[in-house]
Amino acid sequence: MLALAVVSFVIGASWLAWSVSAAYHAVGDDVARVEARVVTPTGSVRLTPHDLAPLAADLGQTQRDLRWLQRRLTTPIVAPLLRHMPYIGRRLRASQRAVTNGLELTTIAQRGAAIGADTYAAYQAHGVIADADTAAGPTWLDVVVDRQAELDDLNARFDAALADRATLDADALPHGARRTLAELDPLLSRVQTLRDTYYPLLPLVESALGADGDTRYLVLLQDSQELHQSGGFPGTYADVDVRAGQVGAYAINNIRVFDIAYLAHRAQVLPAPAPIQRYIGQQELLPHDVNWAPDFPDVAHELIAMHAIAQLPALAGVVAVEYSVVQDILRLVGPLTVPIEGRDVTIDADNIVLTIETYRDAQETHKAVVGLIGNALIERLKAADGPTRAAIAQALKSAADRRQLQLYATDATSQAQLHAHGWDGALQPDPGTPTLAMAVSNLTP
Repeated sequence: MLALAVVSFVIGASWLAWSVSAAYHAVGDDVARVEARVVTPTGSVRLTPHDLAPLAADLGQTQRDLRWLQRRLTTPIVAPLLRHMPYIGRRLRASQRAVTNGLELTTIAQRGAAIGADTYAAYQAHGVIADADTAAGPTWLDVVVDRQAELDDLNARFDAALADRATLDADALPHGARRTLAELDPLLSRVQTLRDTYYPLLPLVESALGADGDTRYLVLLQDSQELHQSGGFPGTYADVDVRAGQVGAYAINNIRVFDIAYLAHRAQVLPAPAPIQRYIGQQELLPHDVNWAPDFPDVAHELIAMHAIAQLPALAGVVAVEYSVVQDILRLVGPLTVPIEGRDVTIDADNIVLTIETYRDAQETHKAVVGLIGNALIERLKAADGPTRAAIAQALKSAADRRQLQLYATDATSQAQLHAHGWDGALQPDPGTPTLAMAVSNLTP
């Protein structure tokens, strides 16, 4: 009987070793497939919105293979006995922990990818510009807000899984498991970097894009041909309402409309900067010259105060956009056909500035042309496909990094996030170093 028991145990252990080896190979193939989908040959993460649904499916297969491996490692009778044997027991215990950790990480990734896919599906269905012709349904930001608790849970579980991974007895793992772990660790590091970069931005996104209701922004369209200290002359501006991650109502106006509304209600006269008084002959500071200051948060503070004095709707923030940003977007969406003074004019990234400058001598026409181009661009954006919208989002982030797109939020938490990323156009000299900054400006009488 004892001999039979020993033979049975040896056969069981051999079968367990064979099945575990096969399962490790299957999981290794799964990890390689996921890595090929999300990592470029240079080692950076490449995850487009179109990859989210297939990635969730790949991770689902990885989950199934890991559960199969987990069942092999917990085979009744054989596995409990092996856990207490010298050498083999240590390897088995390490393998069981590694598989449990891998299953948790895979579950987190699979659920995160599924949320991303749902968010992108809503984004494709409804876009970022409200359209009366689009069927009703949740916007992409509605999905994010609805799944926020789940995202928070996944974030906490990810931290716990990373901590568990750090304590794994990797040296005790079989060769195949060590190889898979070596492939997985760099991917985990990249995912952690992405998480640390973008997850903290969720409160900013929800607050700034109207998760709780209508949010209005003052958007300055700045002409870089006439430089003021924090950007080009804002000859045209837009009032933009945002709700649930979508642009709703908007109006593009000549900056003089703002000037006139402010003059009609202001009680105190603020003096214009000395160069404007001297060379333009304008004694009073008006909204169109407020950006005669190098620190954009100071500019935004003043504009918000003037907007309130003019008895206009409360602002959630101010955005300044240089022509170069519009050029970047035009390179992505292609040329526009804009009716100007009775004829169709083709507007593209190469000629937009020249076209606008052509009408500079006719001030009202000049501002109207900017408005016409802006309206045509917004209509084009409504029809943009998912990849184009994603490329535009990346272009806007790049512009903010270069200070060609400046953003200020009245919400203190949101503003702190913008400042931390360097997107608010604030001057940030080293407090311990005497600093002299030169701001270049020019005037067009």
